[in-house]
Amino acid sequence: MVEGRYGVVATHADRAAPDIDPAVALDGLGTRWLQLEASYKLYPCAHAIHAFIEAAGQLRAQHGLTPEMIARVTAIVPEHFAGQIAEPRAEKLQPRTPTHARASLPYAVAHMLRARCAGRLCGRSDAAVGVLGAAGDRDHGGCPVRLRDRRCARQPGAAAR
Repeated sequence: MVEGRYGVVATHADRAAPDIDPAVALDGLGTRWLQLEASYKLYPCAHAIHAFIEAAGQLRAQHGLTPEMIARVTAIVPEHFAGQIAEPRAEKLQPRTPTHARASLPYAVAHMLRARCAGRLCGRSDAAVGVLGAAGDRDHGGCPVRLRDRRCARQPGAAAR
């Protein structure tokens, strides 16, 4: 199962590293458990999106936001995640498939703000469409969620830049 022509090493290991020693992976098998070191995905989407979903949910709850109140939503995305969850922008704003939706930051945040949950991200839903038009650019002027009445919704204690 581990070694041999159809074993895990042969079928899943980097072929450029032929010196892989399966004994390293088997060390402690049955006695050492790594479950406590694992992280869990709270939402069915790219892990890099989870913090943004949490923030959107908190802002929605703290400010009593409804989609009709929101003029613009802007997120500061670390450069190393941008290509995975925010670009290309047009594709992230209109994911074509459930797989594309799971890797779309604008879709996930819009879904949380509109549907009040992100657990339904597995499928394309009209729930997020009304908020997607409010997806901002990279410069948010210190305001992650700009409301139609020009107020700013941000976390308590968060300072404007």
